[in-house]
Amino acid sequence: MLPASLLFGTRFSHEDLMAIRERATNKGRSIADVFAAAVEDQVRQRQQAGVRPEVRALMDAGHRKYARVFEALARM
Repeated sequence: MLPASLLFGTRFSHEDLMAIRERATNKGRSIADVFAAAVEDQVRQRQQAGVRPEVRALMDAGHRKYARVFEALARM
């Protein structure tokens, strides 16, 4: 079983790191939190980018229509 989080190192330009540090400070978050959120957003966007908009709309409509069924199945 993998740990919940893994340590990862990378390099950034001084300017980029200062911008990230400023953003973290302004949001009251740690730099690690800002990095983690950015990576999660990027992964989610890439996963969704492979689905055509019309297919995504149909999927979303199906999820809304059958939300109660999905919730009931999840409780089983």
